[in-house]
Parts: sequence; structure tokens; C-alpha cells
Amino acid sequence: MEVRTHEAVGYAVKVGLADVGVATRYVAERYGLGFHKIREEVYDFVVAKGSLGKPPVRDLLDMLRPENLSGVLEDFPGFALHGDSGRVVYEC
Repeated sequence: MEVRTHEAVGYAVKVGLADVGVATRYVAERYGLGFHKIREEVYDFVVAKGSLGKPPVRDLLDMLRPENLSGVLEDFPGFALHGDSGRVVYEC
């Protein structure tokens, strides 16, 4: 069986369509499933350099700053902030 989202993996395991699958801890806990961490992943947002000054992009970067997200992440087990959250770390 192949599914396209972490949520679909959790559902498939919960209802017995699959014995095991790869998903986030958040999904496993949401469905009352066991969870074994395989590894941690870091995700980046990629933004066109010309868009960095646009208000919606600036607002997104501001929202991603640790001081703005730390309380939100308490509701999402397994997610954590990276030290560079909300910062532009590379431009080319």
C-alpha cells in the first residue's frame, strides 16, 4: 500500500490496512500508535531572493522566529525549532 501523507500513514496503521509506516511522532500520537524515531530532519523554506523584501515573506519569517513559535509547537509532539528558525541563512 502506498499513501501520500503522514496523516494517511497513521490512518492506515490505525485501521489495520498496514502494520507499520513512516510518519511523524505527532501523527503517531494523534492516532494512539507507537512511535520509534528513525532520525531527525531539518526543513528549510526556499524563497526567491527578489521576494525576501515582500511583506508576506517578511511576515512568514517573523512568524518562524523561535520567540513566536515556541508556544505553538507545544501542541505538536516531535517538532522542534532549529537555531536558525526565522533567519535568512543563505542568499545567492
